[in-house]
Amino acid sequence: MLTAQIGQARDDADNYLNGTPLAAFRTYNTQRDTASLQADVDAGSRGAITLGLDQQRDTVESDSAYDRTSRDNTGLFASYQTDMGANRLEVSARHDDNEQFGTHNSGSIAVGRDLRNGMRVTAAYGTAFKAPTFNDLYYPFSGDASLQPEESQNAELGVAGKLAGGKTTWSANAFSNSIDNLISYRPPTYQVSQTDKARIQGLELSTGTQLAGWDIAANVTLQNPENRSGTDAGKTLIYRPKQLASVDIDRALGKFRVGATVRGESQRYTDDANTESAKLSGYGTLDLRADYRLAKDWTIGAKLGNVLDKDYQTNSGYNQDGVNGLVTVKYAPK
Repeated sequence: MLTAQIGQARDDADNYLNGTPLAAFRTYNTQRDTASLQADVDAGSRGAITLGLDQQRDTVESDSAYDRTSRDNTGLFASYQTDMGANRLEVSARHDDNEQFGTHNSGSIAVGRDLRNGMRVTAAYGTAFKAPTFNDLYYPFSGDASLQPEESQNAELGVAGKLAGGKTTWSANAFSNSIDNLISYRPPTYQVSQTDKARIQGLELSTGTQLAGWDIAANVTLQNPENRSGTDAGKTLIYRPKQLASVDIDRALGKFRVGATVRGESQRYTDDANTESAKLSGYGTLDLRADYRLAKDWTIGAKLGNVLDKDYQTNSGYNQDGVNGLVTVKYAPK
């Protein structure tokens, strides 16, 4: 099967001070154009092969001068998946040629094994490369043109199983992510900067079941996002909570489907020194949703977010929405 995709994202900004356009950075526009081509080949009993390439072009337009106003990134990627009895193997590789930051190779390997008691164990390791965006580099008053790409190494061990005749599923995954040159946006200067070395280790637990006609899913993540460099080594990374949890409840009622999500996150620090006075409190929210199938291919939906109108922030100085609503119309030909 051959798949082609194209896309564009654009961010336009006009900057004013007290109603007057700024002398510098009055106009700042960025655009990202993407295109990809992917071939998926079924190799029968030998597995499945994926080959592809993608192209990304970033541009920035402003009344201020920058060292670079456009760049291309060409990526080549391949993956192989196969089942060997109770064993499963997935291998992938990627090569990026970035006009601004040079060439980078990344990849991953994952193995899994089905056990006789219905459980499954998995292990995975991968590397990744992420170039700073033009907004990271040049955005007025906050960008840093000296930023370097993020590079990461990720390892994961997992186990999963089923209970109650398969109606209830559960999984537990331990992970460790090491990141070099972690890019983040931080107060009080509200500028983009980098953490030389960071590590995020943790455990993710999830379960799903059916109860009295309701589909119920729950997730809990316990993590330690740690700064591993400089004078703040050992401190918690900014804007990263140590505990996250969510519960989703959904039910189909004829042509209707209704549901709710309860989500909570623990406190987070807003400075590298983990000052108590600069800490954001944890929060919990409730969202409600409903869908109605108008016809075979058409669905109308509505969502009511933050029903309890909680006041909270995930970034210092930026309030999240109170009660909010969203209406959607979806066409999905079958």
